[in-house]
Amino acid sequence: MRTRMRFMRGLSAIRPIPRDERGFTLIEVMIAIVLMMVGLLAAADSFPRLMAMSLYGKDQTRGGNLAQQQMEIYRNMTASALSSLAGDYGTLASGYFDQNGAATTQAAAYFTRDVQIQYWAWVPASSAFAKPASPYVTPTGAYVYHVSVATHWLVRGQTAFTTSGSTKGCVTSGVSSAVGLGCVTLSSFVTP
Repeated sequence: MRTRMRFMRGLSAIRPIPRDERGFTLIEVMIAIVLMMVGLLAAADSFPRLMAMSLYGKDQTRGGNLAQQQMEIYRNMTASALSSLAGDYGTLASGYFDQNGAATTQAAAYFTRDVQIQYWAWVPASSAFAKPASPYVTPTGAYVYHVSVATHWLVRGQTAFTTSGSTKGCVTSGVSSAVGLGCVTLSSFVTP
């Protein structure tokens, strides 16, 4: 009986292992490692771009807030004060701000804010206000002030932007470059 038990134990040691009880082969482990590395490299590659988009969004929000602050000042001005400020971008002195929105010098500026104030005349044919041929000359008849506040900042190496070389207002066309101009523009009408 003992001999038979030893024989059965020896037989179980050399019997084939069922398929569901086997471990991983070296090739299966290597393939799993390669697939994990491809996934991790894809995730690591997208991280800098996501970070750049996050920073751009943060700057866009700050730029919008700076433009809104200035817009509120113009909405509360008198008509005579607004008429003395009418002109294209660059007519009024630009405002310069650091990354946190605090006023600073032009040399230390992160954000630049420019303003354009135009006269828009009433056009009876279209029953609407429209930009006249001379938007900086007080029109005869009914008019409103069209106030545009543009806040812009340099965006370095985050993405390709288009720039035409202009630093006034938002840049919307031109050649592609690694250094671009981020911009937020708010426009509103103010009645005299």
